[in-house]
Order: sequence, then structure tokens, then C-alpha cells
Amino acid sequence: MLCPRADIAPDGLEAAIESKGWSATRVDAYRTRLARRLPAEACAALRQGLVDAVTFTSASTVRGFVSALDSTRGGVRLDGHVKLVCIGPVSAREARANGMRVSAVASPHTIEGLVAALERVFG
Repeated sequence: MLCPRADIAPDGLEAAIESKGWSATRVDAYRTRLARRLPAEACAALRQGLVDAVTFTSASTVRGFVSALDSTRGGVRLDGHVKLVCIGPVSAREARANGMRVSAVASPHTIEGLVAALERVFG
């Protein structure tokens, strides 16, 4: 079985596949690069209270956002009205580990589930 994954994806999937009797080959299909800081437009929207939600689709998107937010000039912070919605428990755990309050976790852990979670939060 070919397992195309991110370069920073944790180990374990291949071993789980092999425990089922299959042969697994991991291929790093893409590299994750983190932004140095948030774009000016995003900072302005956060400062002006124009952002209602931030969604996270992986633990690395949480880490990237936190890193970019921390290094942004002017110290942009999330206030209480911004809802944080995660695609699954791994991204939610990472958000909480970074001091964020998660408003919802998608179920199922798909883009459709993420949209449904947003609808629940704002419904």
C-alpha cells in the first residue's frame, strides 16, 4: 500500500497497516512550510473584530497559526468572540495545548464535518 503523507506526519500509520498483514510504503508527498507571520489583512481583520471563526485541519495548522500569530507585529491576539473549530481530536488537542479554547470538533473528521461543526457553533 502506498501511503502518501506530509513530511511532518507522525509515524505509526505504516506500522498499523503492516500489523494487518499488508506491506506499506511511506512517501512524503508534500512539505509543510509555516508562515513567518500573519498577512496584514488577517491582522487587521482580527484587530477589528471581523473574524468570527478560525478552523484548523491538522495539528500543524495549529502550530503554524500560533507561530505566525506570536511573531506578528503588534501582538494580535484572539479575543473571546472568535470561535475555534478543529477537524478532529488531534488538532483540538494541539489547540488546547497552546492555550486555545476549542468551540467544536468535527464529526466526522472531514471537511464536510468541519462545515457542520461551524453550523452547530453559529446555528
